[in-house]
Formats: sequence, C-alpha cells, structure tokens
Amino acid sequence: MRIVLVGTGNLATQLGTGLQAKGAEIIQVYGRTESGASQLASLLGVPYTLSKTEIDATADLYILAVSDEAIPEVVANTPVWNQLVVHTSGSV
Repeated sequence: MRIVLVGTGNLATQLGTGLQAKGAEIIQVYGRTESGASQLASLLGVPYTLSKTEIDATADLYILAVSDEAIPEVVANTPVWNQLVVHTSGSV
C-alpha cells in the first residue's frame, strides 16, 4: 500500500516509522513548514512537499495526521482526495 503522510508532528512520525517497520510504503510527506517536512521525510527516506498541488496523486491512502483545526485548511483545494483518506482525530 502506497501512503502519503499529511502532517509532520509526533503522531505522523510514529505512524510513518511504525508503518514502514511493518512493510508499508510511505511515498511522500506533506507539511506546512520546511523544517518539519524535511526532517520527517529524511527520517523516512522519502520526498516531501510543502505544496498541496504537488501531493502525489498515486497513493492508495492519505493519512491526515494534523490537528482538528487544520483539517479544513489541508483539504481545501487539494486535488488528490479521490482515494482513501483517514484522519487521526478522536473527535472529528
């Protein structure tokens, strides 16, 4: 399964490393800041982007590991949500 991680915080880091350890293919990281995105992408050995229009559209799964407040901003005008998208929130 080809996965894009949307978010660069602790949860995205734990999910990314854990999924990779189980054989999942993380193909890209999307983040809002250069430092967060580049750090997580480097840890996972994958490319990253800061642009929603450059999110890889070939993924099977998009994991939104962002705060509840960031969901509308992240999904607005993002062209790749025709695949399976999950969010890690407990309340939204």
